[in-house]
Amino acid sequence: MKRIFLIAIVLTTMWLNLSAKKSVSSSHKILSNEGCSVAYSIIHQDSTYFIYVTITSERLVFSPKPSMKVKTFDNTMLDIMGTNVFQNTITDGIGVSVPIGNTVVTSVYPYSETSSIACFEVTEEQFERLSIGVKKIRLSTIPIIHEKEFKRDRIGAKLYQLYLEQRHTNDEF
Repeated sequence: MKRIFLIAIVLTTMWLNLSAKKSVSSSHKILSNEGCSVAYSIIHQDSTYFIYVTITSERLVFSPKPSMKVKTFDNTMLDIMGTNVFQNTITDGIGVSVPIGNTVVTSVYPYSETSSIACFEVTEEQFERLSIGVKKIRLSTIPIIHEKEFKRDRIGAKLYQLYLEQRHTNDEF
């Protein structure tokens, strides 16, 4: 019995390591009625590294010429220009039925979700600065600017680790 339990733990640990996330994300409320989810991932093409940023929100999309401003914990500012890659809006409705007496009242509440993706070319020196930690990040989105300030590093070290993994896999080939 002990052996089966040990094998199950080892297999679970291996599965968790293989299915580890290859992106880092943050979520917060921009306005009192609008939530926003942002995911950052690293892509390596040829000899260039990119940070792909995906915003999922009710209405936020990247501006035509997206920019990402990053302030690290040593107050270094990085200003990175990017390109718009993809925008999509899904509109649907959520139906709610409530019985009142002998009748059922049904209401449909509209729901929409917008996804927008931009890619930002990042140099190796900029990744080194990100390893210090991201204190504040600003993305040029419309209709309002997406800005998030962190009390402790939530994305900088993880982005740097993803960069090192991409560099390592490229060197192994």
